[in-house]
Order: sequence, then structure tokens, then C-alpha cells
Amino acid sequence: MSPEYESVLSNAMKLSLEDRQLLAKKLELSILGLTEKEIENAWINVAEQRLKEYEQGKIIAYDVNETIQRLRNTLK
Repeated sequence: MSPEYESVLSNAMKLSLEDRQLLAKKLELSILGLTEKEIENAWINVAEQRLKEYEQGKIIAYDVNETIQRLRNTLK
């Protein structure tokens, strides 16, 4: 790794958890080449498509509490 990378990483690790999360998000967006608005719109499209498929009976929904309990039982 370059000295510049090591310096940036060292400084980043000194940030608060919240600031590190914001930095990670900004870095991810820069890698993806997308804006926050583009990502938000993509998620809205996914949600709308899933709702449409649910309403058409193409997919089913599961109760969140039952699903969490099933997962917990599986991990025991």
C-alpha cells in the first residue's frame, strides 16, 4: 500500500463511527459512479416492482417476527 493510503486510513480510523459510516458511503458512491439520488431511485424502483409482484400474487410475504424466530431456531 502507498504511504498516502496508509495516512488516509490511519486518519479515517480516528473518526467517530458515524463519520466513518458517512465516509464509507461516499467512497462506495464514488466507486459505483452513482449519486445518492440515483441509488435512492433504484431502490424505489425495486420496492415498487416487488409490491407489484406481491399484488399480482407472483411473490408471497412472510411475517417478519416469524421469519426472525425461524432464523434464530436455525442458528441454535
